Amino acid sequence: MNDAPALAVGTYTGCKPCHAVIGWEKRLAHANEHVSAAPRWAIAGRAVGGDADRLRAELSRHGDGADTARWYATTDFDELQEAVTSGDVSAVLFTDVDTMMEGVFDDRLRLHEWAARSVRIELLDKPLGNSGPLVGDGAIDSRTLLAIEAAWRAWYAARRRRRAIAGAVLSVLAILAATAAVLIPLAMR
Repeated sequence: MNDAPALAVGTYTGCKPCHAVIGWEKRLAHANEHVSAAPRWAIAGRAVGGDADRLRAELSRHGDGADTARWYATTDFDELQEAVTSGDVSAVLFTDVDTMMEGVFDDRLRLHEWAARSVRIELLDKPLGNSGPLVGDGAIDSRTLLAIEAAWRAWYAARRRRRAIAGAVLSVLAILAATAAVLIPLAMR
């Protein structure tokens, strides 16, 4: 069994004096000590068709805090990240893993910050028929999820650099071609 700490269920109160002393690996485990009972929920994703009713039913299963949940469309993931960062949201219910990863891949959701705040992540449509939360009670531990995010961020940063270099090279070639197109006819006169 994996002994990596999972994100806590509840609201992380932010023990910054403790975190100044301990490393990030211990912060996840330490965060479990700073959890309150009633999470502040957010629903994230597309609520189309029967999904809206399924999302409401899933959230009502959680009781406390579910009735005050705020809905965030995929276009509002920047606002969701801000709400998590400010501590207004401590639990998020996504429609599916694709919706969650879309926010990560678009660099609008930063799961490493969520882990530091012990934000609970739930999925309406769980991968592989798993019935537990994605992060919290053990389906995928937080280190696995954070490793996926970190690997993607490193790949994406390298991809952006390659694209910038390719863009610069193509721009230089375009300028040279345009210059040649203008100078060759002038030289022929």
